Amino acid sequence: MRAYYTSIDFLRGIAALLVAFFHFTHHHSIHGTLLDENDWVYKLGHFGQYGVHLFFVISGFVIPYSMVKHNYSIRKIGKFLLKRVTRIEPPYLMSILWVLLSGIGFAIYLGNDIVLEWKRIALHIGYLIPFSEEHWFNDVYWTLAIEFQYYILIALTFPLFFHRKQFIRTVALGIMALFPFIGGDGFLMAYTPIFGLGIVGALVQLNKITRSSFFFWVAVFFGAILFFKGGIIAGITLVTLFVIVGMHIKTKGSDFLGKISYSVYLTHGELGGKFIYFLLPFCPASSIQSYLLLIGAILFSIFGAWIFYLVIEAPSKRLASKIKL
Repeated sequence: MRAYYTSIDFLRGIAALLVAFFHFTHHHSIHGTLLDENDWVYKLGHFGQYGVHLFFVISGFVIPYSMVKHNYSIRKIGKFLLKRVTRIEPPYLMSILWVLLSGIGFAIYLGNDIVLEWKRIALHIGYLIPFSEEHWFNDVYWTLAIEFQYYILIALTFPLFFHRKQFIRTVALGIMALFPFIGGDGFLMAYTPIFGLGIVGALVQLNKITRSSFFFWVAVFFGAILFFKGGIIAGITLVTLFVIVGMHIKTKGSDFLGKISYSVYLTHGELGGKFIYFLLPFCPASSIQSYLLLIGAILFSIFGAWIFYLVIEAPSKRLASKIKL
């Protein structure tokens, strides 16, 4: 069993930057837009939104692979979920606090009333926004809810995917591919084929299925993603899987970006987004200045996320590592 797949850090870094690139190129506020809609960089930025699907494939692979490595069994479900919550929750909660404080600051800046929506805040803490009519404070939070639903699902169904009987594995994977028929775009069911790609990648790398079974299930999940999500997402997720299992990518830059990717993902709106907001009045749309502003927003987001990682995320990682399965 390999200790680590180095291409995962590279993919995490790329995924986080893609999402940030999408939000920055499509920035619009009371000051206007950063880029015109017919600008080629604006059109290119549209593809950045698919970075979230890279994260789903990565989680589909990494989580069960790690569970096998730590001899997971259903009796360890409490420790497993506690470990995941300890790892992801402190940065998430601190980013919510950051958004709230930023909102208060903007209200004061614009001379508006300060309004704290306590129900909406409470629903964020348990990733319960999809079960209500409220909206996320930050556009990226919806994916964290999907991820958390996946943690619960894999914790409960892990013995089925890794069962010694092929029939049991087949039924579990088949249901995973067909879940989107249930619907619910804001819920895990709509994305299970993407996570499923990662799971079959873990299965073949752990020698739990043959290579012929691997390619069969890859075709099944690829077809499901193609049917439910379209060709672009199907292609991107397929490439992501094969990069994970078939490529060795390790540089100081990719290691660094992979390490801070979660922090970049959580904070780029409050860092690069605000950077653009305040400087946009001095930059005509789709001008040289706007392109430089875009680059500056990305660099500022990376720097700020690094600080956030050191102060908030790294301690939560260390604490989570002390919880043994």
